[in-house]
Amino acid sequence: MCMQGVTRKAGPLPGKIVALFGGVHGNERVGVEALRWAAATIEPECGTIYFVEANPAAIEKNLRMLKKNLNRCLLEENQGTAPEDVRARELM
Repeated sequence: MCMQGVTRKAGPLPGKIVALFGGVHGNERVGVEALRWAAATIEPECGTIYFVEANPAAIEKNLRMLKKNLNRCLLEENQGTAPEDVRARELM
């Protein structure tokens, strides 16, 4: 599965799966830049790492959010229709 804003890197050996998130709030640039640096630099020896730009639409527009705070949308019962609701369901 290929999802916007997600880079997957797998090592040659089996191991743990880790997900690193940046950009839950699109205007908090330090996390996004650190995530991009890590995705370009880290080569796992084992396991899999997912580097996730959590809210790519907000990152692109340099906004905290489009309609809703993404971290408030990460709920199992989320049935909303805002872009962040949809993205939260993708990420979960």
